[in-house]
Amino acid sequence: MYALMCFRIAAAPTVTENSEAVTIHVGSGANVSYLAFVEPSLNLKPVIYAWHYDGLTNPDGTLRTGYDLFNAVAAETTGTPWALAFATGAYGLTTSFTIGSTTSRTVDPLASPVWTYWIQGGSEYVEWGDAESFTFTVGDSLVVSPDYWHTRFIDNGSYDVWTITPFSYTGDATAPIPRERFSPSPSERMQAPHQS
Repeated sequence: MYALMCFRIAAAPTVTENSEAVTIHVGSGANVSYLAFVEPSLNLKPVIYAWHYDGLTNPDGTLRTGYDLFNAVAAETTGTPWALAFATGAYGLTTSFTIGSTTSRTVDPLASPVWTYWIQGGSEYVEWGDAESFTFTVGDSLVVSPDYWHTRFIDNGSYDVWTITPFSYTGDATAPIPRERFSPSPSERMQAPHQS
């Protein structure tokens, strides 16, 4: 008796670098969402993963989240110099990210500075709002996520950006990230990932 075995063969990531950023294209499909890391301990330039995919829902019908974006990028880059991973500390909060063999500086998630999760485009569900839970559309400017990547819903063209920033009880961003520091150029945004 023979068993049929199927393997998913992922295309190698396509990497482009310019004076502003390093962009790694992974996946395939009509949509693209970006996962960026702006942290000199990882790379002197921002590192942007452009995940190309079809559909805004997972196979089980749930909306794709920031966590799905991270997991897709991690799966597509496994075994490459751009492999992506993270570590957590107290309360499951992020302490460091690793790209390839480089690990960022480690932060105490209960002190300052901390890893800050910025989002643009898509939407977010906030379970613990002032009066009740709510969902909001993020819009065209980067904002600090009021929750975490499990409740952040990505959309075509959305950005999820991680930085190390001082902790703030007010939630105000003391130094917004200039978009040009992490955005791929228009030609990079439209570039399809390399298919082999």
